[in-house]
Amino acid sequence: MSNRKASADIAFGSEAMVPLSLVDLSSDQRKYSQTTIQAMAENIAVFGQRQAIEVVTVGDRYQLVFGKLRFEAISFLGQAEIRANVKRQDEFSAQVTPRLVSIVENMARSELTKLDRSIAIADWCALYRAAQGRSKSDSPSHRQSGECRASPQSA
Repeated sequence: MSNRKASADIAFGSEAMVPLSLVDLSSDQRKYSQTTIQAMAENIAVFGQRQAIEVVTVGDRYQLVFGKLRFEAISFLGQAEIRANVKRQDEFSAQVTPRLVSIVENMARSELTKLDRSIAIADWCALYRAAQGRSKSDSPSHRQSGECRASPQSA
């Protein structure tokens, strides 16, 4: 596996091959069953990785924004690198704002189910943490409460 730093040889805003060992996953990202991971791995083995994952640089590493199932499948296949769309922290932060506004607007709808509302809040927290360049484990208060700092209700 490559041990190069996140920013080395990477053109931001473009696709690049990123070492799996440098990609950090958030603990609140969706968990997949081994069967689901194996099915995706078989698909990738036959058809290739058709869509890049998205990562944002955080220091010398990457934080996964989306594409965890593809990440798990590539890892299952024993590959050392994955095709990723690499964003700089400031570039990613600017792109997050429209998504956060969309979540706030959707949260105002009374017809959202509890599941839809929970998904929207989880998305909000994941986007907020990625845009801030830290995970919830970076703060002692987050470790205790398990909450993100910002929420749709505080916007």
